Amino acid sequence: MSLHDPIGTDKEGNEITREKEVVVGRFGLDTGGEEWTQREIAKDLGISRSYVSRIEKRPLMKLYHEFYKAKR
Repeated sequence: MSLHDPIGTDKEGNEITREKEVVVGRFGLDTGGEEWTQREIAKDLGISRSYVSRIEKRPLMKLYHEFYKAKR
């Protein structure tokens, strides 16, 4: 599983492969530290805020599991 795996389609029917975009926006990783809200990201991607929340959880869980495995 990758941060670039397809996660669905936006309002225009375009495939969304944007876990990375969600994480980068939420934590201000590529915006000089400016963190976006889930609502702002949802509006930008044309998806619901709750969907952004679900998308956000997946890469965070991936990172958690990788970190946990590395500690063993």
